[in-house]
Amino acid sequence: MDNNKNIIGIIKSNTKYRAILFFTFYFIFFCILISAIKSNNSIKTTTNKYLFSIDNIGNKYHFKYTLDIDNNEVFYEGDVFNNSSKFTNVSSGELYKEQNNIFFKYDGSTWINIDSPYLMVNYKYDVMFDKIINNATYISKIENADSTKIYNYQISTTTLYKLFDLNVIDLDDLPNSMTIYTNSNNELIKVKYDFSSYFKYKKKCLDSLFIEVEYSN
Repeated sequence: MDNNKNIIGIIKSNTKYRAILFFTFYFIFFCILISAIKSNNSIKTTTNKYLFSIDNIGNKYHFKYTLDIDNNEVFYEGDVFNNSSKFTNVSSGELYKEQNNIFFKYDGSTWINIDSPYLMVNYKYDVMFDKIINNATYISKIENADSTKIYNYQISTTTLYKLFDLNVIDLDDLPNSMTIYTNSNNELIKVKYDFSSYFKYKKKCLDSLFIEVEYSN
């Protein structure tokens, strides 16, 4: 005890020791503060991107794609493996294939290079899907009794126009919606886009335009 009192007395009487003690205390304090900020930012980075998992999709999966324009539907169905896919227009029986976002249509004897048959929203999870999620507003979540979930998002036509048309407009419009459906493991199984407001502004539909994509193994 006496030794501790002597050490405290020496520190109090010596300005050099007091300065060292003061510096050490604040150095430790700021190290702890910086570590806490980094940890908090790290948590935000990992949780804000997706509230659900897409690990079940991976590089190989089956998909069904439905395009509904003013109650007129077109169906596509196919399989994805790595950076390529083969799919069919179920409505017409036409065959397609795609590799690295380059599309081909089979004319009965050869594959002809074409533009993407999809309207804006592809079935894959690419940079644009990330942009939609990260620029949309999370609205709500529904948890069902079987542990499946439904996530609801909204995004303005102004934002979609900026993302897809690379231009800036300012509209007082109805919001577009994006609904994510998951299985009991919170893994993505379906996405439904109601981008009617955006496509009405683009004059691609008169009243409504929905895109629905289902995923399975």
